[in-house]
Amino acid sequence: MRTMQHVGVVESVGDGKAELVLNAPPGGEACGSCRACAATAMGGRRLTVERDGLKKGDAVRVTMTVPSAYVSALIVFVVPMAMFIAGMAVAGRFEPADGSGLVTLLGGLAGVVLAVAAAMTVNRQFTRRHPPAVERIDPGEAAAVCPAGAFGLPGDRPGSRAGDRPGGGSEERGV
Repeated sequence: MRTMQHVGVVESVGDGKAELVLNAPPGGEACGSCRACAATAMGGRRLTVERDGLKKGDAVRVTMTVPSAYVSALIVFVVPMAMFIAGMAVAGRFEPADGSGLVTLLGGLAGVVLAVAAAMTVNRQFTRRHPPAVERIDPGEAAAVCPAGAFGLPGDRPGSRAGDRPGGGSEERGV
């Protein structure tokens, strides 16, 4: 497994939790392996973490453990397809003589639902075992990694916060 770092800002705090808005990662071992940055560039990825002394507006660096891109692809694409086929094969044995195919189709869909539920469970367990590490950083360090105005950090232009305009500031990043 590899790690990926994101820089972001604390958007809100409450009930012992802090909601972060993250920018595309500045690089690192896993950067570029999953193309998740494309979603981040379109308005910032949101992440809720334990508050641990964070305040609204704090610049943070988040380090996350990420599984191999191959394992992720296997869980997201191959397992549901295999479960669809297996569900169709099992349900096909109970298909009535008229051969409408409805029972077989429903069996395949049930297989996909089971696969998605299993993937969500695996993701939840992985996240619990490998929670993101959050450290407060100097706003100047965050500004060196992120374009001006990306997070509304102290010193950014007024009204240029990522959440204040369509696309989350992607026009400044050239995305």
